[in-house]
Amino acid sequence: MRNISKILGTAFLAVACCLIFRIEASAAEVTEIKQTAGTEHSVTAQWGAVDGADRYECSLNDGLEVRMIKDIADTKYTFKELDAGKSYLLLVNAYQGDELIAASQEVYELVTSPEVLNLTVTQTDASKTSVSFAASGAAGANHFIVKKTDANGEQFASGASAEVKVTGLKANKKYNYVVYAVRKSANDFYAYSVDHYKKITAKTVSAAVPVKKFDIKGMDFAQDKYRFGLKSPSSYKGDGFELQIRTMKGKVQKTVDSTGMNDITVADMIKGNFYKYRVRIFVNCKSKKAYSKWSEDKYIGVAKNAYGWMSLRKIKITWDKVSGAKSYEISLSTNGKNKDYRVIRTVSSSSKRRVIVTRVRGSRIRLNKKYYFRIRPVSKDGKKTIKSEYTNDVVVILK
Repeated sequence: MRNISKILGTAFLAVACCLIFRIEASAAEVTEIKQTAGTEHSVTAQWGAVDGADRYECSLNDGLEVRMIKDIADTKYTFKELDAGKSYLLLVNAYQGDELIAASQEVYELVTSPEVLNLTVTQTDASKTSVSFAASGAAGANHFIVKKTDANGEQFASGASAEVKVTGLKANKKYNYVVYAVRKSANDFYAYSVDHYKKITAKTVSAAVPVKKFDIKGMDFAQDKYRFGLKSPSSYKGDGFELQIRTMKGKVQKTVDSTGMNDITVADMIKGNFYKYRVRIFVNCKSKKAYSKWSEDKYIGVAKNAYGWMSLRKIKITWDKVSGAKSYEISLSTNGKNKDYRVIRTVSSSSKRRVIVTRVRGSRIRLNKKYYFRIRPVSKDGKKTIKSEYTNDVVVILK
């Protein structure tokens, strides 16, 4: 019976089998039975013409009662006033006068389309190349079809469960779909209404964010507040991003999700520490977030304070310890422009955090002259030497 037992109950099958066994062994077979239409409350079936038959008789069994339709002159019939989202078993007999000359040799399943008044569809998962949906609220549905909402209405996926996966997509994209709730028969007829569906916009996750695409976009050093964000947030189709801050040994110190693609502010934890940070994009799904891969790490380490003094003969620079730093790189500029800074000293973390300068680029320090210093913490990530993206800046002048 072509796997009908997977769809229909045992009692339902028992009734159907009894109907088959009553057929006279001498009768020929009615063939080419198939369903040609199905609405919520009707099904249409047709069958091959039997030579010599002048009428047909159909029995339709829903597991509770059998509906008999006699004196059918054509080789097709539409059964009406049925229940939505149900299976019915069909037997067809062919008569010549009162003589049975042919009969169905097995039951044929007919299905009505489900009721979809309360159909809901939600995205349950996402990857760079796929999205998944869960559907509910369609009485009698045992199958779901997903189509793209374009002029062609191309079918993208279908599935026998309430969760359907669409594959072969592109990363960081939005896709618009319509989802149909279906009653599928054992004979592969799909009963559903093309006018009843649920629209949904689905998103795939992006590839890992490049290190050039996120940064610390603002800082309030005095309040120890740093604003992390994406440099071009509108280029991502996800629902937000996640920021993770870790020690140089990899211990997670903070993980926080953005609201939309808005920047994330972190306060009261950066100063005095050397950290690495990374981001990943997420898509909101039904009961979880689907994440992209993590970006590569970026790094920040700043001292809580740095100080500078100047006398007639020397400049003295000191700073507070930065946890996780292996050394400190001190640069000097005579005009404060980035391209003018030159590294003048590297101080080990085990040495005193102090630099004394008596000459600047071969000349003695002068009165009424500003000197600009930067203290950049340096650390190790594995075997790589890492310099902090930010520095403590000190300006000194003697008038």
